[in-house]
Amino acid sequence: MFEAICATPEYYPARTEAALLAEHAAEIVDIARPTHIVEFGSVSSSKTRCLLDACEMQRHHCAYWPFDANAETIMASGQALVTDYPWLGINGLVGDYQAGLRNLPDMSGRRLFTLLGGAIGDFTLSRAIRFLIDVRQRMRAGDWLLLSADRDKDPEVLHAAYNDGADLPRALI
Repeated sequence: MFEAICATPEYYPARTEAALLAEHAAEIVDIARPTHIVEFGSVSSSKTRCLLDACEMQRHHCAYWPFDANAETIMASGQALVTDYPWLGINGLVGDYQAGLRNLPDMSGRRLFTLLGGAIGDFTLSRAIRFLIDVRQRMRAGDWLLLSADRDKDPEVLHAAYNDGADLPRALI
């Protein structure tokens, strides 16, 4: 469903984020040099492919940790990813990352935590603050957080993006 929403003409955030990632992924990987990429709310991992492409171009191999509530989605996207990136180690994490990260496995090396898709904008303010504090408490020296968020927009633009002509349902976290 989310992929269908992102494909609608009105839903500009996904296209804007994908363009920014494509443009800056090499720089992000070059700066972060992650041993592990941990993606909160990975869904199909489509945007993470920009980072993985940059890793491949730089011959920088890392492990990928998709964290999502749907195990089937993680398995399907993981199979596609290892086909396209044979060097990639995938360690799926099934659960609700908003419920806390106390069970996040310990990973040695530098980590790049990502929350893409502007998902932080769907959190309530208190949940967003709790999540960011939780992530910060797990970060070590050398770790990075890549967070996408939409800026304030004209209410009519936002309304169109979230109430498209295809009448696809939206769910708030």
